[in-house]
Amino acid sequence: MNDAHQILLQVDFSRAEKLATRLGVSLYEVSAKTARGMFESPINAQMLSYCRVRDALYIKVRINCDDAFHTLAAAMREKVTASSMHSDESDEHEEFSSAFHVDGVLGNNRKSSVRSTCCSSAPEPTFV
Repeated sequence: MNDAHQILLQVDFSRAEKLATRLGVSLYEVSAKTARGMFESPINAQMLSYCRVRDALYIKVRINCDDAFHTLAAAMREKVTASSMHSDESDEHEEFSSAFHVDGVLGNNRKSSVRSTCCSSAPEPTFV
């Protein structure tokens, strides 16, 4: 994964344990499915580890940020297109479909334009 970041998910331990018991699977399997289930396909999410601390189950996950941005942008485009099919106002659709953006995404191009944000400077938004 070229642009991978690690995140930490917190799940109520008793709920995770009850689910594992009910499904007849291990906590490892529940943790892995929770990690993958937090992100829509095809985002590359991988569970790295999990542990229990008091009443919480912590799951460390690595995600590919490029995949996450592109999946989000595609989902947003699909929602705008779907809503325009059920709308009589096509002019409004044109305005809305070109108005949303995701920082760091270049339309259908798979290259990322995310830059380092030191000194509190955010990357310029890119329209998709």
